[in-house]
Amino acid sequence: MNNRYIKDFSEYNDNLCNLAISKENVRRIYYSSFIFIILGIVLAIISKSGINDNMASTKYFGIVITEIVSSVIFAFLSRLLIKQKQKSKFKILTLIFWVYLIFLAEVFSLEAARPFGALMPIFIVIVSLAMLPIFHKIEIGVLAGLQLIAMLISAVFEKITFSEIVYGIMFLCICVMTSMIRYNNYRLNFRYKSKLDVAIRQSETDKLTGLLNRRGLERGVYDLWEMWIQNKTNIAVIMLDIDNFKKYNDAFGHMQGDACLRQVSSEIRSAIRKNIDFAARVGGEEFLIVLSDISASNAVTWIKRLKANIENLMITQSSKNFLPYVTVSSGLICTSPSRSVRFDNLYNLADQELYNAKESGRACFSYKGKIYDQRIPSDYGYAKVANFDGRFRI
Repeated sequence: MNNRYIKDFSEYNDNLCNLAISKENVRRIYYSSFIFIILGIVLAIISKSGINDNMASTKYFGIVITEIVSSVIFAFLSRLLIKQKQKSKFKILTLIFWVYLIFLAEVFSLEAARPFGALMPIFIVIVSLAMLPIFHKIEIGVLAGLQLIAMLISAVFEKITFSEIVYGIMFLCICVMTSMIRYNNYRLNFRYKSKLDVAIRQSETDKLTGLLNRRGLERGVYDLWEMWIQNKTNIAVIMLDIDNFKKYNDAFGHMQGDACLRQVSSEIRSAIRKNIDFAARVGGEEFLIVLSDISASNAVTWIKRLKANIENLMITQSSKNFLPYVTVSSGLICTSPSRSVRFDNLYNLADQELYNAKESGRACFSYKGKIYDQRIPSDYGYAKVANFDGRFRI
């Protein structure tokens, strides 16, 4: 079973790596297109300046304009595809782009004046293929074969010497080896980075609930704290606690208690926004939630919705509890971070609000010392009897 898991993870990692390579190639097409646009403009200026008859010919100028227009089209298409996740389209565009460049380099080679070197355009593409895209050995082998054919065609039409052909082939082989080394290094770095990311994620995640632990919460807040200050972002800090969780454990056992924690944390995880909000398990049955870019009124509404969702799970509580189902209490703080305030201060203030909610009878939340959305036994069909400290009991 363990070997199968390792194999499945390896295949999953390879798929992610291939997708990352394909997407990176499209991104490099986007930037390469601008380089070829600039190069085409320079060639167009040179061709119109009339350095020699060949460079000033209408035919050569038309080829340059075609190169500029095609580079603009490839820049537009690559920009369009970067935001997608379709690996097949990435590969198709990448293949078309580089095959087209090999063809264009051959056309330039046949039209170029001898003093500039008939193989110079092909050499430029060979170097570009070695340094810009990240190709598998089969892909670079096919493209290298096309480049070799292009050189042989140039040799026939331009009467290139045998020594130039040999140098060209040697240069092509070196660039192919360079490309293969870069491909292997990219995959190796991706694998190491994936392992590191997994290790960091595991060290910052609570194993039972799948939420962040204290370390993960601290890093998440640290990464965004300065940005919150600069943008004057309003945030909400919420301390949430499962009411009378000890009674639940005593009645149903710790394994069932763990199941209850997973259900509650699942509701929390579903309610927060990915990469914007944070939720962490900071105690046995305590959770700390940070909502970013949210007003106080929306934060109050958010807590009400989460509280209702947890109660709607209808998790049966201990018969000794004041309510028949699992409920939560929470404390809310809304503020805009500043350099004069530490996150620990907000943490403590939210904890004080949580304490106020507990002292007010639980199954509610506190904001600025005021109690909201309190549940009482009669809401569940229970008889309501208030004891001396204001709490409700059966």
